[in-house]
Amino acid sequence: MMAWNMELTREVFTKRFVRGWLLASILLIALMPKPAWGQSDPEQPESTPKSIQTVAAARQADNLAIIDIKGPISGATSRSVTRRIARAEEAGANAIVLEIDTPGGEVGAMLEISQAIKKSPLRTTAWINDEAYSAGAVISLACDEIVVARNATMGDAAAIQIGVGGGGFGLQTLGETERAKLTAPVVADIVDSARRNEYDENLVLAFVLLGIETWMVEDTRNGDVYFVDEIEYRALYGTEPPRDRKPIAASGFGSQSSTSEQSTDQIDRPSPTELREDYSGASGIAEAESTASPYANQDINTKRPIFSSEDSANWKLTGYATDGKGLLTLKETELKSLGFVVPQTIDDEAGIAAFHGAKNVVRLRPSIGERYAAFMSSEIGWIIRGLLIVVFLLALFVEMVTPGTGLGGTVAAIAFVALISPALLVGAHAWIAIVLVLAGLILILLELFVLPGFGLPAAAGGLCLILGLIASFAGAGQLFPGAGNGGTGGLTTAIATVFVSMFASLVLIYFMSRYWEVTPIAKGLILSSPTGGPSDQQEEMLRVMDDVEADAPVTVGAIGIATGPLRPSGIAEFGGELIDVVSEDGFLEEGARVRVVNATKYRVAVVLDQDRGENV
Repeated sequence: MMAWNMELTREVFTKRFVRGWLLASILLIALMPKPAWGQSDPEQPESTPKSIQTVAAARQADNLAIIDIKGPISGATSRSVTRRIARAEEAGANAIVLEIDTPGGEVGAMLEISQAIKKSPLRTTAWINDEAYSAGAVISLACDEIVVARNATMGDAAAIQIGVGGGGFGLQTLGETERAKLTAPVVADIVDSARRNEYDENLVLAFVLLGIETWMVEDTRNGDVYFVDEIEYRALYGTEPPRDRKPIAASGFGSQSSTSEQSTDQIDRPSPTELREDYSGASGIAEAESTASPYANQDINTKRPIFSSEDSANWKLTGYATDGKGLLTLKETELKSLGFVVPQTIDDEAGIAAFHGAKNVVRLRPSIGERYAAFMSSEIGWIIRGLLIVVFLLALFVEMVTPGTGLGGTVAAIAFVALISPALLVGAHAWIAIVLVLAGLILILLELFVLPGFGLPAAAGGLCLILGLIASFAGAGQLFPGAGNGGTGGLTTAIATVFVSMFASLVLIYFMSRYWEVTPIAKGLILSSPTGGPSDQQEEMLRVMDDVEADAPVTVGAIGIATGPLRPSGIAEFGGELIDVVSEDGFLEEGARVRVVNATKYRVAVVLDQDRGENV
């Protein structure tokens, strides 16, 4: 009976165990997350839309990659964004969202990002969350469509130059030629984006140029809306355009960088139509697209109609759009009313996932190296780089005055690596800076230890060192800062930073050399007696030295004859006794008359006896 009960118990236990295992397996499978796509991101929120909604076929993307562009845009930013776009394409993304929150940045970097966006085979969406000023606006327009968060702002995209000039560090006044050189590629790119993504070509120019005045007209036949300038308005209606209304778009609202260099009453009002024929001395936007910018697509022609009085009955004046008194800068509601963004407001990642009908959402973030390079390219980063130059030069000085310790050389090497690494990370020609700095150091050492007093190696070394430090500020694809970006602001700022840092270093080196013995570094390297007087060890060393001198085989001043050549060591005869000697005059021939200048038990130093002749 007991055996039967135990057998029954074992059977029941087995059935329950199998049943529990099956239920647990089913529950585990149900709760297990679906296989992640691309790179994993433990911090990202739930990406699958919680509600079913209709998504346009062109916008549908099961696999969605989000690439953030935040903070000032530099060469480090463009390299990072380009890398992440390529990463998204390789990982199987169906679409890319660029989350933008930036005050703007470098023109060259902006155009590189715009080019990468336009070359990508994936559909791109700009998600302005929360600001897209200057370069951010141009990048947003390069995307296939734009969505905005609540109270987002976009615009104010004029090309400016920040650097060191007559007015100090900051916004610099540009001449007509310099402004045209900076603005032409931006105009070419932004017009190309308008043609690609069906924005009004006249209206987008108001983001970049002052004086763009437009009126909004609607085609009564199909509802198409265009923004006409004064020339097009006269051609359409045969009258002067009205200016008694409030502009639809608030020019200059919230502007951060559109501080005008001239009064708004003195602004020339260039007509966008005239700009197509002659833009700032060039032969039109068409030429700007073909020569000033490699980013515009020549195969995309304008779809803008030719306005004439014969069609005036088909066009209805909707309102005064822009007055041209400021750079066009728009808030959320204005962006929607002018057709730049989709009507839907998106404030979070779940919303952007639902907008694309995405099943898998992955954020591709900048690497640590890219973040470091971007930080060192900012205004604060440039100050830190100036301080690194000071540390580098001071450490070199310490190494030269305390040779053999390695302390100064180690600190100098660390400072130089920190200084040059931003250029290395953004793909600049950093090897030029490395070669110049190393060449400069070799020439300076040559002056100090091989050719003292000559002067030319030190001068050449100093020049190489200065050029190398300047080259360390180069951005992506540059040899020197400012080269290739249409301006010299980066170069002048780099030169100023290097020279200010070198001046500060020279001042510190002067005081260190004057008071070197009392500096903390010198105290740590120089042995001293704790009582201020000779220590027992020092006294013992002096006594031993006296004993060594007393046991010398010959006295100082004794005259002898070299029995063989001294190279510089050899043998000399003193009163019939042969003694090992060392010549302090270098090589001496056999038979030379020598005189003892220093003698101890272990070493006898001689020189040529000039008073008695060279040979016996």
